[in-house]
Amino acid sequence: MFDRRIRGWGYKVNHAKDESNGDATGARTSNRKRKPKGSGDRQARSGMLGTPNETKFSDRDDLQTIPVIQSPDAYLLQEQMLSSVHNYALGVFQSRKWKFDPLRTYAPQGSQDFGAIWKDLSDQCFGAGILSRNHGQRREAIMKLQCILEGIEAVGNASDPHLLVRFWRLCRYLHGINLSTENEPSQPRGQILRLFITRFRDLARLNSGEQSPLYLLLDAFSKMDFEDAIWGLRIGHLRAIQTLQSIIGERHPMVLSMRVYYMKQWRIKDGRHHDMLVDHHLQTLRAAETTLGTSSDEAISILHDLTYYAYYSLQDDADMKTDKVLAFAIELRRRAGARLHGPCRWNMLTQYYTFATQILATMASAQNDLVQAESYIREAVARFHNGDVECQTRASMLLGKYERWIRDKNGPVWEVMRARETIQQLQSSLTNALSGKTRGH
Repeated sequence: MFDRRIRGWGYKVNHAKDESNGDATGARTSNRKRKPKGSGDRQARSGMLGTPNETKFSDRDDLQTIPVIQSPDAYLLQEQMLSSVHNYALGVFQSRKWKFDPLRTYAPQGSQDFGAIWKDLSDQCFGAGILSRNHGQRREAIMKLQCILEGIEAVGNASDPHLLVRFWRLCRYLHGINLSTENEPSQPRGQILRLFITRFRDLARLNSGEQSPLYLLLDAFSKMDFEDAIWGLRIGHLRAIQTLQSIIGERHPMVLSMRVYYMKQWRIKDGRHHDMLVDHHLQTLRAAETTLGTSSDEAISILHDLTYYAYYSLQDDADMKTDKVLAFAIELRRRAGARLHGPCRWNMLTQYYTFATQILATMASAQNDLVQAESYIREAVARFHNGDVECQTRASMLLGKYERWIRDKNGPVWEVMRARETIQQLQSSLTNALSGKTRGH
């Protein structure tokens, strides 16, 4: 049934090219003129760096530099950052010998894959952002940020492609926290993001040296002015996408996920990529379902990114977009929810279940169907209420949305009070949990 709905929208189903050998073949898409030493080695000749019909991912501002000239040093820092991103990505797959196939990446033998830790740090930053926007939970947000700064030590010496996936997202969340607290005298502008970058830079110096691409990237970023650093996040994110695309291919789930978040976070409205991205997601999703199963982590993750993209960025006829988003979100919630068992722990599946629930409840509320919206919210809260810190944070977020919907639509006062009481219970539980976690470090 899901396939029939996709065909009805005019997209191909199960027409992806066979990439079973694990290499994207063809010409390199990078527009750099000089090839780095060793670029003609056997790995590059085997077609590691692109596909013949690849469309280079860009946005209309990708050729611009810093929009307001502050000093020549700003341009030098920008160039240092961009070249370091490029060199880091090449080093991971060439020097560090990371491998990949059409659906996954693999750490070298004897090395650890830190993807789960990077995801956890990113999720914690998102959760800290939720807490920081609630004035009654600023203390909890600060405790969570301290845990994040300590957690970066676990990945400070790792050479891992997941850094290029999560780093930009994580910094954007920290930037959002900066914006929500910048009117407070105790919070100088950009302090939280700068503290994270300098902490990470010092770890990179200690573990990899001052000539390593990671150190040079973080060093350049730490020296930029606040406005330049935010612009640097955008073009650094874009360079990371372009370089990884040239290595592992434009349909690889890692690249697709980076594209989706880039377009959402930077509000890219350029329609040139929209149909292509949906088509690529559907082809990769079908490959994952065929190879690994519909309930596999990979298939559910791709479906999540497709749902995320359709909800936030897809430019389409309103009715058609609603139909697509509903179909994707219902299927995502079904697949993720079917694998949730036992005590609730925040992980990939709970994140995807939460996101699908939020979409479906929001769309129900927009249609003035508060009964259906409440049903979605209450079911998720029942799962998360006694879970870990991240689960309780998301439960509080969902209930907060529901409380606002009731107030905005002049719902019954008793329902507002019921939601508020549950939120207060969650906030108290969160404070106790975070206090214990901080003391444990």
